Amino acid sequence: MRNITSAVTTIRKQMHHSSRLVLSAKPLTERKSVLQIKFDFADSKVFIIFASVKQKKLRIMTHFRAVVISNDYARALEPYCETDQDFFEPIDHTSNYAGKTKKELKDEDFDIVTTDEEEQRDIRDKQDYARFNGNELVRAIRFYNPNAKYDYYGEQTYFSGNSEENDIVFKKEYEHIRDTNTIKLKYLDFPAMFEKEKERRRKAYRKYVEVLGHEPNFKTWDMFKKEYGEDFSKKEGNRQLYWNQPDVKAYAENICRWGNPDEFMCTEQEYVDKTTYPISQIVTDDEWIAQYEVGWFAVTYNETPAKEYNKRVDEALAKIDPETNVYIMDCHI
Repeated sequence: MRNITSAVTTIRKQMHHSSRLVLSAKPLTERKSVLQIKFDFADSKVFIIFASVKQKKLRIMTHFRAVVISNDYARALEPYCETDQDFFEPIDHTSNYAGKTKKELKDEDFDIVTTDEEEQRDIRDKQDYARFNGNELVRAIRFYNPNAKYDYYGEQTYFSGNSEENDIVFKKEYEHIRDTNTIKLKYLDFPAMFEKEKERRRKAYRKYVEVLGHEPNFKTWDMFKKEYGEDFSKKEGNRQLYWNQPDVKAYAENICRWGNPDEFMCTEQEYVDKTTYPISQIVTDDEWIAQYEVGWFAVTYNETPAKEYNKRVDEALAKIDPETNVYIMDCHI
C-alpha cells in the first residue's frame, strides 16, 4: 500500500489540478512493483495506467479507448502511430535550441552534422539532427509523426450486452446480441448513448447540489490564475487556496477526490448542454475524431467544444455504410 500511495502522489504532482478523475490503484497480479491504476473520470471516460515503481522512478503508460469504424482497423489506425517512420515528418525546432552548443544538442539526442552529405543522410534515415556552421547552429530538425495519437494498440472488441454500466448501447432490434466481439455500425444506437450520457450528467450535477445544499458558488481555477498570474499553480500553497474553498472541499470529499469541480460552476441546464457522445475517440477510414487529446499521466488537453464534437461525429457517421465493422481498441500513449 505504501508503494501505491507513493505512486499516486507522484502522478498527482505531475497533473493539472482539474484532471477530473476518481483514482484507484492495486498491484497487478503478484508483481508488487507494477501497479494498475484506474482513472475513472467524472465524465465517464476511463483510462488505465500501468505504473512501474522501480528504483523510486515511475514509468507511465496511459491506456485509453478508441472506437474504430472500419472494415480494416489496422489501416485506419496506421496514420496515427507514433512509432511508424513511414509517417514521420521533419519538424523544425531551431528556435527552441538557439544558442545551444554542439555538446548540449548531442546530449539532447541530436546527430551533429556539418556537411550537406551528412545532413542528407540523416534526412534519408529520418534521424534527428543539428546542422552547424562552425559553432553556429543553422537548424535543428526532429522527425516524428505530427498526427500521432498512440504508440501501440490492442483489440478489445467485446460487448456483454446493454446494461447501466455500458457506454455502448445497441438498438432494440439488436439487444439480443450479447457476449460478442463482432459489432456492426448498424447495431449501435448513438442517440440512446447521447441521452444516457445526458441523464448521467444531470444526476451528477444534482448530486453535487444535494451535497452542498445550494448551487455551486466558488472561485474557479481560472479566476485564481487571473488574480495571481499564470504561475499560480506552481506553488502547492497556492493550490490549497483553491481546494480549501468550502464548495470545492465538499466536492473532493463527497463527489470526486481527483475531479474538476470547476465544470459545475454553471446552471444544471448549462452543464447538461455540454453533453457529448460517451466515446471520446472515434476513428474512421478518413479521420480521427477526438473529443480531446490524450497524453501521459492520463492528462487530456485541446478539448473540442461539445456541440462541435457531436456535430463532427454525426457528420462522419452519416457517410459510413451501416454494415461497416466496429472495433473497440485499447490504445496506449
